[in-house]
Amino acid sequence: MDFESWEKRWNTTLLTAVVLRRLSGQKSFGRDIVEHSQNILSSDIKIPTVYAMLKRLSAQGYVQELEESGKAPQTRGTRRKYYSLTQSGEEYLRKVSRVLRRSEKIIEMVIGNEDTE
Repeated sequence: MDFESWEKRWNTTLLTAVVLRRLSGQKSFGRDIVEHSQNILSSDIKIPTVYAMLKRLSAQGYVQELEESGKAPQTRGTRRKYYSLTQSGEEYLRKVSRVLRRSEKIIEMVIGNEDTE
């Protein structure tokens, strides 16, 4: 696997973890999830990337899509969707968190105190 493919997979993994964590115990609108992910990952994540991930996580049963009741004036009268984790999503997040904790130790061993980008 070339580096660009590896990096893309790693970034997708991190984004998935950030999105799941954001939705843990709370519901959130798509735009909020995008902004939160950009802040956490210090990256210009494209909006369609996050919505595609939410759609995939929803199809897998980890995320539930809900419609806002009433009409939101900031969206010109259209109903906005918000998202929350399902029970399966909470369990999936626990598994992802365990893997990332284990990976943290391995990453620290591999890079040590190296300060490079």
